[in-house]
Amino acid sequence: MSRLQLSSRSPLRRATDVLLGSLTLVVGVLLIFTPGPASLVIPVALALLGREFRWARQSSLVLRRKLRNLLRRRPDPAPIRRLHRSRGPATRAA
Repeated sequence: MSRLQLSSRSPLRRATDVLLGSLTLVVGVLLIFTPGPASLVIPVALALLGREFRWARQSSLVLRRKLRNLLRRRPDPAPIRRLHRSRGPATRAA
């Protein structure tokens, strides 16, 4: 967002975004250490904070790129096939 767009938003809206984004980020970081969907909560928090802060926007972009690269990599299924072939006849005979 440009500076002009940010200044046209009301101060109450900006404060609400910062407060909600900060609280959501804290909850997301706590969810890293406890069972919970931290991988979903933290990007939402960065999106909220990204409306006001450049560092949050950049962090969100870095996370998106890393996720995209991770999803592009697919594990090689060949070791699984070899494992099944080696156990197949022995399992049936037993």
